[in-house]
Amino acid sequence: YRGVSFWSNPYTTGVYATGNELYDCIISNASSRTYAIYYGGGAIHVGGQDGMKIYNNVISSTSRTAGNNGNIFSTYSKGWNRGIKYYNNKSYTLESNGTEWNFHIEEWNSYGGWEIYDNEFYGGGCYIDIAGSTNIKGAYDYSFYIHDNLFERDGTQPYNASRESVGIAIEGATADVIITKNHFKYQQFGVKQALGADTLNQERIYVYYNIFENIGLTNNNWSAGVMIIPGVLDTLRHIYYENNVFTASASSASGGVGVLFQYSNTSGASVENINFRNNIIQGFTTAPIWLY
Repeated sequence: YRGVSFWSNPYTTGVYATGNELYDCIISNASSRTYAIYYGGGAIHVGGQDGMKIYNNVISSTSRTAGNNGNIFSTYSKGWNRGIKYYNNKSYTLESNGTEWNFHIEEWNSYGGWEIYDNEFYGGGCYIDIAGSTNIKGAYDYSFYIHDNLFERDGTQPYNASRESVGIAIEGATADVIITKNHFKYQQFGVKQALGADTLNQERIYVYYNIFENIGLTNNNWSAGVMIIPGVLDTLRHIYYENNVFTASASSASGGVGVLFQYSNTSGASVENINFRNNIIQGFTTAPIWLY
């Protein structure tokens, strides 16, 4: 159900747990998908941590039937972590968990200072989910700094109508995210910005010097290196995608779209200062860039 659990609840008590580390461990078949959202499962189950380090671990959630494998990393309650360093880990999930999500990292409501680097993520589902209602930088220079990671599926995969494959998902009211020098291979979506509710803001998102390789699906064109989709009355501003490389999969049924901005003037969303510069886009047969 859970592998290792560290938790406190600073949202109600004001008290963080500090100084914890998890390293040099092998964790397998220790995560369930069936759980209540506030007290979730996860091979690594963390909440209310300040300055925790998670490194040099090998974690897998692949042994159970599709739909029953849980997350590699989950948050306790609504998260509220800050100053976390997650590095030099390898994690493995199924290519498809059926109708259920399978996350490598699902972090809710960060209070800043999350650094994720030098990891290898293999399998499917959502690799890093910046989730919850609010993610802020707090006293740090960033809310999330995600760099020098490998996100890889085992070749181009078929479409799953229930669950997408996303390298990095940015949800909710999130600001000050840096995504750089990562390698995404065979994803349905490399980076997806989806606010998930109305009247939310995402701002100061920086995505640069990444490689998005072999993007696509074997039997569907619903894929993109980047997808940005605000809801009604949401605000997106100060978004930067620069110096990235996007290539479509040669084995995909359709090359999909390099970059998909799915908003319109009828949605009521406010979109300001979107910068897409100095990128290379190749092989996408629907469009290199689509303003939907």
